[in-house]
Amino acid sequence: MNVIEKVLEKYVSSDEADVIQITDPPLNLRDQAAVLKALPVFLDMGGCYALRPDSTIVSFSWDEPDEISIEEDQRIINMALCQGAKRYPELTDLLPKRPDDAQTCEFCDGSGLANDLPEHLRESIVCFCGGLGWIASAAGPLNARVVSDSYRTEKVKSFRLFAVGILIVVAGVLVWANWPADSLDEHVEADRVVISKSDQSLALLRNGQVLRMYPVSLGANPVGHKQREGDERTPEGIYVVDYRKPDSSFHRALHISYPNAEDIDRAARSGVDPGGLIMIHGLPNRAPFLGRLHRLVNWTDGCIAVTNKEMDQIWAAVDDGTAVEIRP
Repeated sequence: MNVIEKVLEKYVSSDEADVIQITDPPLNLRDQAAVLKALPVFLDMGGCYALRPDSTIVSFSWDEPDEISIEEDQRIINMALCQGAKRYPELTDLLPKRPDDAQTCEFCDGSGLANDLPEHLRESIVCFCGGLGWIASAAGPLNARVVSDSYRTEKVKSFRLFAVGILIVVAGVLVWANWPADSLDEHVEADRVVISKSDQSLALLRNGQVLRMYPVSLGANPVGHKQREGDERTPEGIYVVDYRKPDSSFHRALHISYPNAEDIDRAARSGVDPGGLIMIHGLPNRAPFLGRLHRLVNWTDGCIAVTNKEMDQIWAAVDDGTAVEIRP
């Protein structure tokens, strides 16, 4: 029994779990190693490189773990052996010897740890040389430059694909965030607005019937009734819409009649300024593209915020003098 067989037997017989969770269903890597008779030496997001007792390096993807490929690229073979020796020190004697014509890896300057990575990632992300610190060069000094240029091309392609993927995700999120709200009859008139802070919702009512509900963002410190200027709380109580601002810094805004006489009296007894300028408003004029994303956090100074399209509907349906009830 050679050293690879011994390490493989020890790995397969271990009771410690080694399960790959990104597969569906999760893959027990020890069971897979027993079936393939190959020792896992290097794992990445795409799959696994494994070492057979005859020193052959094979690979399989997480998507198709039963489809085996035999690796013939010497750089990949060297990388697998190097990473295998780090994982299983018993395999150290299998590491390839540096040829006389090998080129020092310019990405790690011979250290085996890539130079262009943050310190906390250098141990977990394998350098182009596989961790050996050198690249075999059968074609003379220029070969390393060719390999190096090829690697840069691969990195650029990978980065571009990653960037395109990110842009697609961002575009999708922004489309969702700004997808038009369900329409509301332009002739609808609400006779009451009810805001529930615990539900983070605003309801337009007429004759006790709900016409439309809107999710809202509140003050950054939403729990409890507003006590003073700067506490970032949304008030609680019965108020009215007493004026509107078509030229608001937040698209459009309906002013709520806080503070009322009770609020002013309470603040006076505490010797504080009760604050004011509590509005139902849209999104900041500098960031209207946020759309529904604004709901992810309570971000106002005490106001009630909705998307701009929702604000347009509320603006049209709520007249000055309409009652506004803000519940805890």
